[in-house]
Amino acid sequence: MLVVLALASILSTPVSCAAEADLAAYEALCQKVQQNATGASEDDVKNVLQQAKALGRPYTAHLAIKPYLEQNLKPSLSLLLVAAENAFVAGDY
Repeated sequence: MLVVLALASILSTPVSCAAEADLAAYEALCQKVQQNATGASEDDVKNVLQQAKALGRPYTAHLAIKPYLEQNLKPSLSLLLVAAENAFVAGDY
């Protein structure tokens, strides 16, 4: 019973404003890359992947960068490595 109460208090802790701002910026960048894959830069895609790792959201990043990788047939090796690591964490083998 005590464990349940402790877990409930942890889960009900409000998210800080900074975390909400980081999440909002991440979601906006994901949307930008996903909706305009040809206009997105490689740095935008790398930022999506870095933020996804920090926020623990690999699957949303995977979905966001997929159109970019389909449009850009020769991404850098460093981007491919980070994208492969993210796909592994997201469960897309």
